Amino acid sequence: MLRHEDRLVLVEFWTPGCEPCRELRPRIAALAREHPHTCAVVAVDATRQPAAVQRHRVAEYPTLVFFKLGREVHRLRGGALPASTLRLLSDG
Repeated sequence: MLRHEDRLVLVEFWTPGCEPCRELRPRIAALAREHPHTCAVVAVDATRQPAAVQRHRVAEYPTLVFFKLGREVHRLRGGALPASTLRLLSDG
């Protein structure tokens, strides 16, 4: 999916026991609904998909990784969604 997707792809790495992850998940879902033509969202439960976590070198949660045509273009660690990141979603 990542290599062939023209839209920005936001991959959200999270774990069920992570409180910041639980707080961020509804906001990420809302962003996906608000920007369906510019951004696709994929949620990765790190406890169920450890190979994806290892492949993308994720060490803390939540981690948000943005891809464009299969290439990583931006990465956020922690639970914040700064205004600059929200602009990424709006601009695609």
